Amino acid sequence: MSWPSPDALQGEELRLSIDTWTEQLKYFVENVVGMPCFVAGNSLGGLLAASFATACPELCRGVCYLNATPFWSVMPRLGTPSARALRSVLRWDGALPAPEPLKRAVGRAWAAFAQEDNVRATLEQVYSHKAAADDDLVNSIMEAARHPLALDAIASIILSPRSARPFGQLAAAAAAACPACLIYGKEDPWVVPLWGQRLRRLLPADTAYYEVSPAGHCPHHEAPEAVYACLADWMAAQEASRKPYLAVGEQLTVDTQDGRRIVVTHVAGEPRTLLERAETALYKLRRRLGRQPDVAAEGS
Repeated sequence: MSWPSPDALQGEELRLSIDTWTEQLKYFVENVVGMPCFVAGNSLGGLLAASFATACPELCRGVCYLNATPFWSVMPRLGTPSARALRSVLRWDGALPAPEPLKRAVGRAWAAFAQEDNVRATLEQVYSHKAAADDDLVNSIMEAARHPLALDAIASIILSPRSARPFGQLAAAAAAACPACLIYGKEDPWVVPLWGQRLRRLLPADTAYYEVSPAGHCPHHEAPEAVYACLADWMAAQEASRKPYLAVGEQLTVDTQDGRRIVVTHVAGEPRTLLERAETALYKLRRRLGRQPDVAAEGS
């Protein structure tokens, strides 16, 4: 794991924002991968994948969204009147290092939250396969949480400016440049199927949408064999200019090495529950009224 040097942060104006991560991913693809590639992003990584594909279409051959978080920062963009007003109140705009008064104000709450029991409980809440939230995963998170710059980092992530465009617009722009697919854990209590349906509506009609069950927020970690089967076929389909072998409405059963049975369904993304139907009706109404939809807050 790489952390910036505290001395190097002085005057550097480094913010742990979506723009910074997009630049880092661009550098990685250019200098490590060395050629255009497919990009898959889970949770907040889905927003990053959309941002990267939009900013660097020449480097991205396709995007896969895995239970993508449709929003993150609520802070305004730098240079806007809202940002200037907020900075006058907070005396900070997310640039590292975080000011000491802010760190003292939130430090006690952060110390209470960043405990091993809390981390494990959170993982077990969002993982359908509880055994995947093992000691190795918890320890890797705790290692980062205990770093001297951890509090600075989390403060910068939360208070850095948001992306210039919301997730839905980024994903739609990315889809105009390269193909996309969705692979979502059905049992995710955070990014529930409704979020995947919202994203699917904004993408081209031939966008593949795979639902993996049982799996929660991190399907690639909970059911890697099933996710790999979907991803490998989808990428091969793009290379061969064909449709994926698993057609809409069909299912694939994958037996894992630890004896579990995972079902992958290629869904159309249509609403199934009463809440999803109501939300779809509201979406159509907003479209008729000419309002611009998005994933996180359609019509905003």
